Amino acid sequence: MHAAEEIGRTVPTTIAWNKVLADTTDLVLFAPRLQVYRSLFRVAIAGRLRPTASAEAAQRFSGAEVGGSPYTVTAEDLAQGLRLGVQFADGRRAALERRASGFPSGGPLEPAPLISGGRASSDEGVFDWEIAVTAIPAAGPVELYYQWLDLGIGESMAEIDGDALRDAADRSVELPVGCV
Repeated sequence: MHAAEEIGRTVPTTIAWNKVLADTTDLVLFAPRLQVYRSLFRVAIAGRLRPTASAEAAQRFSGAEVGGSPYTVTAEDLAQGLRLGVQFADGRRAALERRASGFPSGGPLEPAPLISGGRASSDEGVFDWEIAVTAIPAAGPVELYYQWLDLGIGESMAEIDGDALRDAADRSVELPVGCV
């Protein structure tokens, strides 16, 4: 079953993660939840600009939302913008690639590529986004790597509990063929 088909035919297990990824004078970047399917999981990524944020940070944060994506169009902007990647305990890894056209694509190593999900902004200073990792690790944790140099967030890592992912995948519910 392909990822889009699995998402459409499976009731995922939601794990409240509530992981603060970065807390700066200008913004807070966090991951509120994971949605786990049989063979993939999605990570919600959220950013909130502080009311006291500098005008420069507010402009860079707002620029992340241009075109409905946190990706901008120049090579320099790409290097400074939000960057995400994962690594499984067995060494498989993938990064969300950004291109000047603004379209993300999966990383180079299968079967753990990142794919983009949806993104919505409900208000100025609010950034909500989602990535999907199209594999569940067979063993060990998953490391989520991230950086957003434009907003003062250097490369960092947060660990996702692999046992919790595997357990949640087992508890997800695949709907019968005729239901969808």
